[in-house]
Amino acid sequence: MNTADHPTASASRCSSRHRAPSFRDRGESRLLRFGGRSIRTKIIALLVIPLVSLVALWAYASLTAAGDVRSLLKADDTYDRLGGPVAALAEGIQAERRAAVAALADPDDDGAQLTVRRSRAETDRLASAVRRRAQGDAVQNLDTAQRATFTDVLNALDELGSLRSRTDHRSGSWDQVMHQYNQVLTPALRFRTSFTALRADRLAQRSAVHNEMVRAREYLSQEDAAIKGVYATMSRGAAPTENQYRVLDSALEAHMLLFDDHLPEFSAGDRAAYDRFLASPAWQELEHRENDFLAHEVTESDTLSEHGTEAGTAGIAKWRDAAHAAVADLGRINNRLAASLSQQAEHDAQSMIRGTVIAGGIGLIAVVLSVLVSMLIGRSLVRQLVRLRNAAEHLATQRLPDVMRRLRTGETVDVAEAAPPLDFGPNEIGQVGRAFNVIQHAAVEAAVEQAELRRAAASVFVNLARRSQVLLHRQLTMLDDMERRTEDPDDLGNLFRLDHLTTRMRRHAEGLIILSGGSPGRAWRRSVPVIDVVRAAVAEVEDYPRIFLRSFPQTSLVGPAVGDVTHLVAELLENATAYSPPGSAVTVIAEVAANGFILEIEDRGIGMGAEARAEAQRRLSDEQEHGLPDAQRLGLFVVNRLARKHGIKVSLKESAYGGTSAVLLIPTELMEGLRPVAAPGGHESPAVAQSSDEAVEQMPLANALRLGRGLSMINAPGTGGAAASAAATRPVRHRPVSSADAGTANTAGEDDPGALPHRRPPAAHTAHSRRDHLTPQRRDDGRPPARPEREASTDGLPRRVRQSSLAPQLRGAGSRPTADGSPARSSRERSPEEARAAVASFSQGLARGKAEGTGPAADAWNEGTRR
Repeated sequence: MNTADHPTASASRCSSRHRAPSFRDRGESRLLRFGGRSIRTKIIALLVIPLVSLVALWAYASLTAAGDVRSLLKADDTYDRLGGPVAALAEGIQAERRAAVAALADPDDDGAQLTVRRSRAETDRLASAVRRRAQGDAVQNLDTAQRATFTDVLNALDELGSLRSRTDHRSGSWDQVMHQYNQVLTPALRFRTSFTALRADRLAQRSAVHNEMVRAREYLSQEDAAIKGVYATMSRGAAPTENQYRVLDSALEAHMLLFDDHLPEFSAGDRAAYDRFLASPAWQELEHRENDFLAHEVTESDTLSEHGTEAGTAGIAKWRDAAHAAVADLGRINNRLAASLSQQAEHDAQSMIRGTVIAGGIGLIAVVLSVLVSMLIGRSLVRQLVRLRNAAEHLATQRLPDVMRRLRTGETVDVAEAAPPLDFGPNEIGQVGRAFNVIQHAAVEAAVEQAELRRAAASVFVNLARRSQVLLHRQLTMLDDMERRTEDPDDLGNLFRLDHLTTRMRRHAEGLIILSGGSPGRAWRRSVPVIDVVRAAVAEVEDYPRIFLRSFPQTSLVGPAVGDVTHLVAELLENATAYSPPGSAVTVIAEVAANGFILEIEDRGIGMGAEARAEAQRRLSDEQEHGLPDAQRLGLFVVNRLARKHGIKVSLKESAYGGTSAVLLIPTELMEGLRPVAAPGGHESPAVAQSSDEAVEQMPLANALRLGRGLSMINAPGTGGAAASAAATRPVRHRPVSSADAGTANTAGEDDPGALPHRRPPAAHTAHSRRDHLTPQRRDDGRPPARPEREASTDGLPRRVRQSSLAPQLRGAGSRPTADGSPARSSRERSPEEARAAVASFSQGLARGKAEGTGPAADAWNEGTRR
């Protein structure tokens, strides 16, 4: 059935054509109609909404400021009506506490009993005043927390009667009663300091420091009461208990800590009164007694006089009088500061009122003027704004980004072509346009100059680094030669340390080349085992004995990436050893992953915070080119450059030991022969091979792998993860390498892609062996003696032995002068056979030198230094 002919379908099509427009359609139609209006109308419409919003914000700010002023005034009035009486009550309870402690410590002292009755009467008077204020309307001005604290104050006053009864019946020691009085005082002190949160800015800071001085006076008052009890106890011939000494000690240390921490926070004006207090005789005497007390350990079985306090109870009496005077002086200073804070609060409130009125009036005037000025200027702007906007958008979105892209890629940019001038007419908009032309021309020119300057500076840095590399390489060559000639173990150790330092200097020079945009000079054509690459990196780290390798697969790294990966790993290893304890280990773990090869470097240092680790990770993975990096983080930028060059991912995470782990993911295309093989037993092994009794001798770190050196190529033994001990503190001289051994090693190193350059151990010669080499004997058949074996020089060529090709009669025979000063002639002329033998020996030595000079050692030299 054809639905097009159905009457229902026809009705639905008619209803869809004639249905009423929806709300969305009506809104879009209004926007289209408004979009066709003039620019003047649009400007007015754009100005009206911000201006209305500005008026609303102005009104809200004014009302909020007025509310803050009202709250500040109300808080100041509430403090005057409630906080002041509670503060006075706290001082009264402190005085009663002191008297009660003295009365309990010496029950026979009638004067102490009279003082207790007087202090109780004064406390009752102050408590009655607080209760009367609690019935007024000032309590309604308190917030919820303050109201709860004030209720605690009233409840504590209710407990005061039972505390006095226990004191009269002597149902506890004076230190116990003192602790109960402290509990009664705590709500009052907390209520007094609760008004700081209602103040702001400088007033809040002053109030906070004042609160700490109130707490310091409370602890000083506790010390006053405690020393009063100690004095009364000792006056009647008894000894204070250890707990009573502990009460005195805790109060003493508490107020000293508050003074040391918070006195420096006072302003100059507030600090003057406290400085005078600290210089007063009462405080000086109190401080002297406190230091004398703290200098001795006093226990229950000891007395103060036995531990250095002078004159027994006489010294305690001086301490008591000084503490009482200091409490009174500090209370007066705190009260004066509280009055000053109240005056400042009132002054700040008045200033806030004036500022609010002035700011509100200026804001209103600015709103009105903005409306008028906008309407007047709008008509003169609309005709040229669109054109100027289009030109600016074109510059910002197309021309300038294109210029910056070309500069980053190293292209040459013509400033006149990149920033052509734009004409906007002779009026004000035209002046803006001309200024805009100047700005864009200056911006492009500055960008070009900066790019040229960066390229020139980078070229200079690369040139200097290259020169340093040449000198360092020559120095390394000389060190190699000196190491081969040195027999003394101490001198050899110093040479090895100097060699290691020079190797690190070469790495730093390469880092400068990398940061300057160049490429390091070391390069390899053949693949190298990863274990050798890591060992080479370990050899460039100062604390190499702490580095251990674990679970290294038998796989190789392609030649072009060997130098960069070695440098990258060395930078990370140096960071790991530098930021971990000297005695801790740094572990390097290698394994094969689905996406490549993983190297994990784990230290056991203090670790990094989340923010610091995130910042370091950003430096390692950021692909944007920025200015000169932070001088303290050059290693991270070098790792960034090298990792981005080869597509290596470097990730930082927290290690299981609390330190930091750096994980390298080397792409599969940089690896050859990914076959995971764990280390024997699965244990860690030091980073460098050591000497052993097995068939293949492994090399210690002193003779560690060196990349880019003119050394013979020797296979790295033990690439299965079992490497060598680096714990030896002094380099060890190994057996001399004979010519046959050297030839075998060279051949293996050239044929095996897993070989890296090793330092060849120098031959240890004794005086006898050296003499045997230099003075070969003539054979019995009259033929010239066979040439002695010669050591290989640094570049793998045979080393010349002085006079080895001469006849025995001429060795060591110099030209001796005759009596008349003329040189003496030989005792006999050389025979033709001897001359022929000498020439043949010279020819054979020359041929042998050429043959050895073109072998694998020379190739290793060329491969490591030519690039």
